Amino acid sequence: MAKGLRSKSMRKNRSALRATVFGPVEDARLARLVQKEIAALATQDTTMAVEAPALQSPSEARGRDGVAGESEEDVTPGNGGAGAMEVDGDAAPSSAATTEASKPMSKSEKEKLFLSRNAYKKKMKARAKSAGKKWSYAKQR
Repeated sequence: MAKGLRSKSMRKNRSALRATVFGPVEDARLARLVQKEIAALATQDTTMAVEAPALQSPSEARGRDGVAGESEEDVTPGNGGAGAMEVDGDAAPSSAATTEASKPMSKSEKEKLFLSRNAYKKKMKARAKSAGKKWSYAKQR
């Protein structure tokens, strides 16, 4: 009679399995994860190399106009701004890739993307019929 998942015998068996089989497996997994994390922390370099800035007078740090920031020597075309951040990889992505990604989608591209296949086919057939042409989905793929 008591064959359901909520029966006492099923609950008792499940708790016994949890304690005898799954419990030690979870404990071993947790121990492995802790050991792996300790090993990862041991291999990491925790020291930071910080350069001590040279002492400058406040007027030298501000420049001619009295505004704090980069001096004119730092921003020369040759060195690209010594105080500027350096970017990893190429200086600039190719212009073809940026124009391709940045141009907006055309109306037909949006329709094809956001309409379901059947709705798109129905709309294109109606558009072709009004123009007096025959349209098939196979041409559009």
